[in-house]
Amino acid sequence: PDSDADDPTLAVLTSEALAGRVGAYAVDIHTESARRLGAVGTPRDRPEQFSAPTGSVVVADPESSLGRCALVGDGGNGRIRRVGLGGGAGGTDDPAAATDGGSVAGPADPGGARSGGRVDPVALPATRFPFGLAYWPAGTGGGGRLFVTDYTAHYRDDRSGQIHVYAVDDDATNANGEGGAGVSFTLVDSFGSWGMGDGEVKLPRGIAVDPQGEGVARVWVADSANGRIGVWEYDRVLDGADPRGDRGCFGHVDGGFWNPSDVAVGERGVYVADENNNRLQRFDGDDWHCVGVPGYGGGHEFLLPISVAARDGHLFVLDLVSRSVRVFAEDGRVEGGLRSVDEHRAFGGDAAAGKLWLPYLLSVGDVSDGSGVDVVVPDSTLHVAQHYTWERGG
Repeated sequence: PDSDADDPTLAVLTSEALAGRVGAYAVDIHTESARRLGAVGTPRDRPEQFSAPTGSVVVADPESSLGRCALVGDGGNGRIRRVGLGGGAGGTDDPAAATDGGSVAGPADPGGARSGGRVDPVALPATRFPFGLAYWPAGTGGGGRLFVTDYTAHYRDDRSGQIHVYAVDDDATNANGEGGAGVSFTLVDSFGSWGMGDGEVKLPRGIAVDPQGEGVARVWVADSANGRIGVWEYDRVLDGADPRGDRGCFGHVDGGFWNPSDVAVGERGVYVADENNNRLQRFDGDDWHCVGVPGYGGGHEFLLPISVAARDGHLFVLDLVSRSVRVFAEDGRVEGGLRSVDEHRAFGGDAAAGKLWLPYLLSVGDVSDGSGVDVVVPDSTLHVAQHYTWERGG
């Protein structure tokens, strides 16, 4: 209804896709602020449940309490899930948390073999909706850092950052005060406040950390609402970030982005999932190079490429519309610099069979007992994190 002087508010119902519910708000049209009235939907907040999992990172840090595992952003619950990646058909503590869908190079395992290992929730103080994750191991002596983007609109006077940095600590209790997690995260820094200026972001999504030397790393962030890539230099000794300028702008030209969603550091540069331009872009330190065209046919045809991850000269790309995980070799001899190697399509609603419905940010690593590269893909609608493996040469 039209507002008046006596009641300058509007009642708003909105579908909250990531949370899987309908929210009710009273919006004050004078200050553009909202207060939540309630929500319709079944909460998924039990320790063994995901609620809209978003980003992920595969961790191999034997010097810390994390050891070898995958961390998955449990967006709707504002926490992290620590998922053990086993060697294949071993049991898991949570049948709805992580499934092993077989090789990326082949069809999903119809039996839905579960990945072995524990699945523990760990609290994330100060983060409301964790989205992108990146981990920076410290090496000898532990002390790694977890970088998390907070995908929420911060209109706050204190200019709080939307990119949070956590130190890994030993902890005998998990997020619910029960034994088992063995790890906790302590907030040590926040940067990237809301805005359009230098060092500011709006709705940050994917994040990548590129170590530059002892105790210093370059941090790349997909600044989705500003249509650019934010860059910082992070000092682990001081636990502080200094902005190093933005890269790119809104648009469709080389270096122009439309809702950039993820970023990865490869051997030939920094790769960005330029989602709504239906392409990838590579930054070689000086220039941007576009790769791909709109299409459903696979290979270099993309429809909403939403995530990228790099490992050992290979780029892994998650295409949202086709629900496909694609593998490319970084190869300067071919057009676009990416040679298509493999593809796995997994559209469907059967989580136990390794299917995908609304996946977000994938990650890759080599931590499980089995052979091949571990590929972890959170699915925000099926509320699982799929675990695939990719065999080299497949």
